Amino acid sequence: MKSIFMFFMTFSLALGSVAAAQDPLVLKLNLQPGSAFTYTMDMNQTNVQTVDREEQKLDQEVLIVWNYDVLEKGTDHVMVVKLTYKRVKISQNYGHEIAEYDSDNPPDYVDPSMRGMASLPGTELLVRLTPTGEVLDIQGVDKMLDKMIGALELPDSPQRDQVVQNLRKQFGANAVEQSLEQITSFFPGRPVSVGDRWKDSTEANTGFPMVIKSEYVLKSRKEGTAMIDVTSELSSDPQNAMALGPLTMAYDVSGTQTGNIMVDENTGLPTKSEISLQFSGNVDVSGVPNEKPQRWPISATGGVVVTFETRSD
Repeated sequence: MKSIFMFFMTFSLALGSVAAAQDPLVLKLNLQPGSAFTYTMDMNQTNVQTVDREEQKLDQEVLIVWNYDVLEKGTDHVMVVKLTYKRVKISQNYGHEIAEYDSDNPPDYVDPSMRGMASLPGTELLVRLTPTGEVLDIQGVDKMLDKMIGALELPDSPQRDQVVQNLRKQFGANAVEQSLEQITSFFPGRPVSVGDRWKDSTEANTGFPMVIKSEYVLKSRKEGTAMIDVTSELSSDPQNAMALGPLTMAYDVSGTQTGNIMVDENTGLPTKSEISLQFSGNVDVSGVPNEKPQRWPISATGGVVVTFETRSD
């Protein structure tokens, strides 16, 4: 009798294991009204370019902290989130030129290159999100841009118009929408089990435009946390040039990203993602008065860490 009892116990446990293994993961945003998070993005990058046989190196780190407050969730499961810029910290080292800014400890003098970003703390955006992470609507972007443009204190000129145009491209509604949707761009769009792979393609327009083609694999699931590995290929379109005053800059670069994403299976938010990147190629510059178009090599290495932490205030 004891052996029969043990057999059924073992058999039942085995069935439970099989059932758990066959239970697929459906990743989606499931944010409850009243829940609050601290959303932090820490980016660092080292760019190296060689112009006229002279190596130029730029080290840059940008830390941005938001309050991420869930205000509503409709019957259609669309969520309304208030995003408030809480902190901006920037550090740039270009040869012997060092510029730093931290909104938690602001200096008496703010470098002109940082005044736009320095104006962000306190800015609020109101976002409507679907369970798939799609942004339906954003409010507050125009007010944010006006704040950034005003902080630059640029005199009226064609150069100012070009700077404002680039600023609106990099921080406008489309750019913000793209940035927010990238938070959940790893969603597979279908149920997945451990070992499953899926692919996705996105565009990034901050800095210069790049296409990111990614492959994800669900590595593990434990205690409500899913671990996803990601490998990406990066490429730019050399025909998609950037204007900077009279200059036109076109990038022809390619590279890779690798990393992992820890996901809260209940909320769908990445509790922590760590991505490293590297790319290299060439930059073509034209429009310099009395000079022919130039080309020089460029390379970059860096990474980004994104975290969502529950906030109780």
